[in-house]
Amino acid sequence: MISVLMITYNQSNIIERAVLSILNQVTLYDFELVIADDSSVDDTEKIIEKIKSTHPKGYVIVYFRNKYNLGMNANFCKGLNVCRGSFIALCEGDDYWVLDSKLQLQADYLSANQECVAVTTNTAVLSQSGTIRDESSPKKNIVTFSDILLGRKQSTRTASVMFRIKALNISFYCNEGNYYAGDRKLKLCITRNGQIHVLPIVSAVYRIHPGGVWSLTSRSKKRAAIQNDFIETHKYFSMPFLLKLQFVCYHLQKTLPGDLRYARVELIWQTLAALLIYPQKDG
Repeated sequence: MISVLMITYNQSNIIERAVLSILNQVTLYDFELVIADDSSVDDTEKIIEKIKSTHPKGYVIVYFRNKYNLGMNANFCKGLNVCRGSFIALCEGDDYWVLDSKLQLQADYLSANQECVAVTTNTAVLSQSGTIRDESSPKKNIVTFSDILLGRKQSTRTASVMFRIKALNISFYCNEGNYYAGDRKLKLCITRNGQIHVLPIVSAVYRIHPGGVWSLTSRSKKRAAIQNDFIETHKYFSMPFLLKLQFVCYHLQKTLPGDLRYARVELIWQTLAALLIYPQKDG
């Protein structure tokens, strides 16, 4: 079975498109759509229940609404533990799929390529103005742990990913390390066990909108979140010293100009100290 996990919060104006794009999948595999609603206060629940009762494939929907708002990462983990599939595909409530054979193609690929722990595709981006553009094709079609670590994401947006559930230590992912960017942590976890392969097709649309969690975050909080995830990665993911040095240099390239400008000396020290401190743990 394939599980499609969708997390949502107050997306009543756009979630129907996301749900229907999944129910429109044409596949020989059994699949379920797990929708984890993080206590929405709009009409999200009404829309989902209507689709469940009226759509011919509404029976594949497994919907739950949290009594209290848990936050994105905790809600994702709760949904992940509900999923029953051996393959997990992801699509957040503000994104949608544009290829009806996405599940079939990706599941077939994972079945035929055992060294591959996840498969993604190229994605298109829907801007705030309503225009859609295809993102540039990746320079290579194999993504490794070091690629994710050093920001060479290629085409790994969560809207297009499908991964093997056995490649993810769910307990570690959900309980070890307090990450802001849960999607990056997910990719680090699964690439410790193999490669992500990128198919040269467009299967999903990623939506950029002002209501996104990251877009509403202040500059200082964004910087704190980036530093937090940098430190957590050093704490919970072991790596050769040379790769660790590359990771520190990559982080400095992104953060040093701003840290010098705003005299964030403590953060600069933390970045450099990460080379020599923090116990290493395997995720």
